[in-house]
Amino acid sequence: MQLREAHEVAIALQLIKSADGIPAMIEMFKDQDLDTTVCAHIGIALGKIGAKQAIPDLVKGLDDKETAVSHSAAISLDLLATREDKDIVNKLHRYAESAPDRGTKNFCLIALGEIGDPKGKALLLQKLQKGQYADATFAALALGVTLFVKFRTGQRCQN
Repeated sequence: MQLREAHEVAIALQLIKSADGIPAMIEMFKDQDLDTTVCAHIGIALGKIGAKQAIPDLVKGLDDKETAVSHSAAISLDLLATREDKDIVNKLHRYAESAPDRGTKNFCLIALGEIGDPKGKALLLQKLQKGQYADATFAALALGVTLFVKFRTGQRCQN
């Protein structure tokens, strides 16, 4: 398969949202020899499909040296995690504080906002009040996402 075709297939997997290929997609996501862009698209597809079994590999993806892969891992964890997934929230919290690149930090901040866990919300408020400019900006966006999600789901907005 040519690289362009591989990109198209990876993007198509995001649109099809079929669970049939999840095991193969997880293997592709873990393949260090796979093109970075293809791997990143596969990571997003795993989140869009709802592939909870991919969570351990997506968490490892936060450490990938290729930023496109670490960004897609954060986005997918955002799509897969709930408030009850304390381990994921803790990992996203840690990466929002110490990821080696700004983009991964930003995607982790947004994920914490969308998940809506109290620990994540506390970090966002801290970053908004005392963080560096980029931290404060993305914390504000993430808190906006939190309120939007609550509004869309009919939850009562409190503090």
